[in-house]
Amino acid sequence: CIAVGPPTEPAAEQLLKRGWGFASVDYDAVQPDNGAGLVKGIIGLTNRGRPRKMDTWGVLRAWAWAINRTVDFLQTDPAINPHQIGVMGHSRDGKAALLALAYDPRIAVGYISSSGKGGADLYRRNYGENLGSLASSDEFQWFDGKFLRYASPGYTANELPVDSDELIALVAPRAYFIGAGSL
Repeated sequence: CIAVGPPTEPAAEQLLKRGWGFASVDYDAVQPDNGAGLVKGIIGLTNRGRPRKMDTWGVLRAWAWAINRTVDFLQTDPAINPHQIGVMGHSRDGKAALLALAYDPRIAVGYISSSGKGGADLYRRNYGENLGSLASSDEFQWFDGKFLRYASPGYTANELPVDSDELIALVAPRAYFIGAGSL
């Protein structure tokens, strides 16, 4: 199983006891989680150090790309069954794990925990986190500019051409668990 973000010992121990392998992706080494870092990391490399354009991928997709490259590496090890690779992540890491799972059919199973808006939560609803919060100074770097325009005045989530359920549908027919909670 590939964990996105810092490894959690209890999860790693539980997986190892049950015969699973465990790897962790240090997403911050691939792409910093801040707007100032958009001229660094893999996004900065692909943009040759220039500011990103409206259609350039966001940080979440960069992290998902890193997960997909980890799958590439794991498949070179003959001790690893290439058909039994999974991914897991919580919160922003869950968003990246869901993207990696949706776009890489080599990942057999996913555990997505509390990924919220930008993850498994629907955008077209009248409660919970709104698109405006995703375009805030703390989170705008996660998404590309084409998506962020729907958080601008004059746009609504109802105008999005797709919603999260269609992203999740890309995972089918593979197994996944999406968990969420509230206080």
